Amino acid sequence: MFQTALLRIWTPNVPVMKRPSEHRLDAITRRQNSGMFGNDPERVPSRALTMGVGTILEARRLLLVAVGAGKASIINEALNGPISENVSATAIRLHDKATIILDEAAANIWKQASK
Repeated sequence: MFQTALLRIWTPNVPVMKRPSEHRLDAITRRQNSGMFGNDPERVPSRALTMGVGTILEARRLLLVAVGAGKASIINEALNGPISENVSATAIRLHDKATIILDEAAANIWKQASK
């Protein structure tokens, strides 16, 4: 994702069809994402834009970029598991103009499961 955007911060319990709205990030979320801000939770914005998967699926095109072994498990679930609200990334398979870019490490489990 983008270095200057908070699109990569996942906020739990966001309804699938939620329309975009401003959301306060709790201390745990800010601490977990502080790596993008020099490991200083105080530098992480306290508010972010939240939207549900339904809104994201309305886009003309989707781009998912995953890098690193830490993403391998969720990529496998997203591409091979059942489509489920519990794994929102599975919804990318519902979009007819989605592009998925993975490095070797992020694709590792998916490649093994799809053989």
